Amino acid sequence: MGSLLVKETPGHTRGSISLIDLRTHFAFVGDLIQTKGGNAIAGDRRFIFPFPAMATQDKTAAIQSFEKISKDQYARYYCGHGSYLENNSEKIQRMIARGNAKIN
Repeated sequence: MGSLLVKETPGHTRGSISLIDLRTHFAFVGDLIQTKGGNAIAGDRRFIFPFPAMATQDKTAAIQSFEKISKDQYARYYCGHGSYLENNSEKIQRMIARGNAKIN
């Protein structure tokens, strides 16, 4: 058995996946989230760095994917743009609330 688990996390693109390192409990989520320009789920346009949001196919699916993967409370979430996000339930809940507010 390998040390990486593959999870489907659509939203930024239809076939997006995240990789979970079972040894470190780190999640590599790619463009599902960003920390550059402010913590955001794909589709949540940040003024300083808007590009991931501009290329997101399904904002609702991105939020649902991040909600699903964050329930497993991984130690860190490594993203495609910016530094990693430490597991912090307050920050994660703010990101989810902000994303939901933008699509409703």
